[in-house]
Amino acid sequence: MASSQEHVEGFFASIGLAKLAYHWHVLVLSALTCNFTVAFSRFISPILFPRTYNALKGHKRFAWDMHAVSMLHCILVVALSIHLLFDENLLRDKVFGYDAYAGNVYAIACGYFFWDVFASLYQAREDEYAFVLHGACCFGVYIFAFVSGILS
Repeated sequence: MASSQEHVEGFFASIGLAKLAYHWHVLVLSALTCNFTVAFSRFISPILFPRTYNALKGHKRFAWDMHAVSMLHCILVVALSIHLLFDENLLRDKVFGYDAYAGNVYAIACGYFFWDVFASLYQAREDEYAFVLHGACCFGVYIFAFVSGILS
């Protein structure tokens, strides 16, 4: 009888994302954390920036919250990536090297850009679909790191 981990590995291998089997939960947690961060921004921004945030309405307020998520994500990923500059596995093979820690950092980025696509779709106006395209392209770049043979 196959274990649930074997089923997960089989599923991701069948769609060509074999390494994602070990990082999918980080991706999901990252996307959920982005949603939580929007809620946190709605709570903390009026306290930290009362005149500015409270003057914003509707679309502009949501854009502020999205930028808060973006900034926190940027700081987190950069901080987590510094270690990768010195990782022996990645230094030995700069194209196909794999490290589980690196996979988790990529999954955090994937989760953010997955969330960003849907958040951008939710708030997009006619002239703002470039943000949706940007999020989708970035998600594609990061998810490509989990394609079988890339991180092997």
